[in-house]
Amino acid sequence: MNKNFNKIPKNVLDQVDSLIDDSGMSKEEFIKNLIMTYDINSEVNNYAEHLKGYDAYCDSFIG
Repeated sequence: MNKNFNKIPKNVLDQVDSLIDDSGMSKEEFIKNLIMTYDINSEVNNYAEHLKGYDAYCDSFIG
């Protein structure tokens, strides 16, 4: 996490960390579920999925 850029107060982040721990999910899984639950159109999430496909494509040339 980039703490220099973060504008969320530390006490809020501590509460979120506690919620994530209580959920039993990883941070990534928790955030992904929030995105789906609140129907947030996340270009970052779409970009990450695109990069996974690109990694597999590049690996096909190496292997």
